[in-house]
Amino acid sequence: MLWIQVLGPPHIQRDERRVPVSGPQRVALLGVLAVRCGTVVPYSELVDELWGEAPPGDAPNAVRAHVCRLRSILDGAEIVSAAGGYRLDAAACRVDVAVFERLVTEIAAAGAGHAFAEVIAKADAALGLWTGPPFASAPEASLRRRAGIRLEEQRRMVVTAFVRAHFRLGTFEQAVARLREELAADPGWERGCALLIEALARTGRSAEAQDAYRRTCSWLRHQHQLPPGPRLQRLNLAVSRHQIVEG
Repeated sequence: MLWIQVLGPPHIQRDERRVPVSGPQRVALLGVLAVRCGTVVPYSELVDELWGEAPPGDAPNAVRAHVCRLRSILDGAEIVSAAGGYRLDAAACRVDVAVFERLVTEIAAAGAGHAFAEVIAKADAALGLWTGPPFASAPEASLRRRAGIRLEEQRRMVVTAFVRAHFRLGTFEQAVARLREELAADPGWERGCALLIEALARTGRSAEAQDAYRRTCSWLRHQHQLPPGPRLQRLNLAVSRHQIVEG
């Protein structure tokens, strides 16, 4: 079965053969079909996704040309013509976005059932699907604005669930390692910084917790001329007063 990856540099894989997908329009086409796998995407939406507000003169034919090129990369009939548009055949391929979103649902259910080891295992699997920003080389149209932002928000929810599950199990070092990795990629993630401060403080590392606070403050000040949010300020004050209980 064909594997389609769009959570990072887009590519398709069949058996051992891995083929990258390049070109902004082809990436956008693969992305929108993958996100809505099994559903017909109308021509009008495909035109918007591929070109935004500046479509070519003969947009429907241009869409068909890109579909033809993408089909040649897929080397099969996974893209199905339908009345008014195209769909990706859900029975002929697996898509990383669909697997990720299924895991997000399962993580929420496991958390509600206090199955924290299961949360950690499923979160590891979900985060392992990501190899970079989704649809990174697609045009700056609604695919990246809507689907990309939504997926990034879901990814942060998964990271938070992973960290909180480790807190509940008392395995703080794994939480710290994940949070350091996330904050290295996005130093301005205040929620992540707050979780890191809490994890460090609860393991008796108040000085490291305050260093983490200062790094985020510095980044926010230099990048956006903003102070840290009230929650982060209160948490740092609690650390400085030794009000966070260890363990």
